[in-house]
Amino acid sequence: MSTCSAYGCTNRCSKKIPGVTFHAFPKNKIKRAAWIKAVRRKNWTPTVYSRLCSEHFSEDQIDRSSLACVRLRENAVPNIFKGFPAHLQQKMSSKPVDPMTHYASEESVDDPLEHSVKDNAEDTNEGPVVLSNSSTESASEGETELQKPVVIHLGQYTVKEDSISQEDSNDSDDNFPSELYRIQENLQKAEEQSVGYMKKIEILQKIRHEQKRIISDLKLMIKHLRKKNAMNDDDLESMSDAMDELEDVSDAVNDTDEDLETM
Repeated sequence: MSTCSAYGCTNRCSKKIPGVTFHAFPKNKIKRAAWIKAVRRKNWTPTVYSRLCSEHFSEDQIDRSSLACVRLRENAVPNIFKGFPAHLQQKMSSKPVDPMTHYASEESVDDPLEHSVKDNAEDTNEGPVVLSNSSTESASEGETELQKPVVIHLGQYTVKEDSISQEDSNDSDDNFPSELYRIQENLQKAEEQSVGYMKKIEILQKIRHEQKRIISDLKLMIKHLRKKNAMNDDDLESMSDAMDELEDVSDAVNDTDEDLETM
């Protein structure tokens, strides 16, 4: 049974909620990366069974023109996550015009704040920084305005380039309980394995039924022989065949048990 992979979402295929559909992650690498980035799950990679429900896509990204099935439009990227913390909800409120272009190019855009910090860090080793000041001083009325520079001695301080760039990511990642992600993944794997176990149980039930039938036939044969108080060659052959058949059924049961243990 598929479970929605979005943080805080409890929708499942088994619930069959009206109007809610489930969609697999795209095979295209760029689109797939955009979906993974939107989900914002730390150190997580979707499997072939991972799904996102339609509640995480705005209506303009969903194609409902077909009566047979609901599809996502070509450049659809999940942009609605009600389970996210409030500060992440505010970041996602301003949706770009083209979601695919936004997510694909977001990695390559330089952060001007990082460059500003880097440049200032390099300049601190060269001496004081002089900033022009347009403030004026008037010693007396009619005296000309003087512009004095403001000298700031920064000293030999160094600024780590990644200290600011990581601040936002740490702020968002720390708010996601990784333990909850792990539980959701384990639950999904357990549901997938349960399907295999159900098939094995069905096979064992059929084998058990066949075993009971053979045992019942043997009991009737023994009862018949006791009444006759004799055993001819045909009776011996019938009993031998029944015993062989019973052994085959027992072997099948053992093989199925071994398969269950290896799952």
